[in-house]
Amino acid sequence: MLTNVIAKMGNEHGWTFISVRDPSQAAQAIDFAKGKFGPTVVNIEDIDRVTHKRDQLCNDILNAIDGIDSKNQEILVLVTTNHLDRINEVMLRPGRLDLHVPINAPDAQSVETLLRKQAGDLLEPNESITEACDNLAGTMPAVVTEVVTRAKVVALNRKLNGGELRVTSVDLNFVAHSMEEHRRLAMGKSIIDERSDMEKAAEILGKHLASLPA
Repeated sequence: MLTNVIAKMGNEHGWTFISVRDPSQAAQAIDFAKGKFGPTVVNIEDIDRVTHKRDQLCNDILNAIDGIDSKNQEILVLVTTNHLDRINEVMLRPGRLDLHVPINAPDAQSVETLLRKQAGDLLEPNESITEACDNLAGTMPAVVTEVVTRAKVVALNRKLNGGELRVTSVDLNFVAHSMEEHRRLAMGKSIIDERSDMEKAAEILGKHLASLPA
């Protein structure tokens, strides 16, 4: 998402954007951009795959970024990684990669922003979704999106049975809890909950009713 924004902003200011999916081709892409397109952003995905050790491929990338023929070029090299610890320290030296921008998992407040944006008009503006946000804090945006998608399906089923087409806090809580095992598996952890969906839903509904003012 961030690189997509950078690409659009760069284009608006006259910068060419080159995306490199195969990091082994990073040096060639940087050399290709030199002097051909004017100001250029070269985006290299998963750079750790080729810079985790100091070999000839790593040296070629370093020379392309920081070589003598790169000094007067208007080239911004943007690299992404999920494993910063696997990038060789020589790559992180100032003059090569100057700025580290961490993209952390969203906190509860950010989750609420994502939930409301994804749900749109189906979620009432004054609907309290604090419990779902707290439950989803620290998970990746794709999980939050999936929660809203499944909650919309719940709302649609309710509509087909004569109910109102809207996403509620109960829907979000139910889906978030139902995905807990999925999230644990993604993190390499698994705790089996042998209760039925009806039992899980009853617990969630009970917590919701208990939180309502008397």
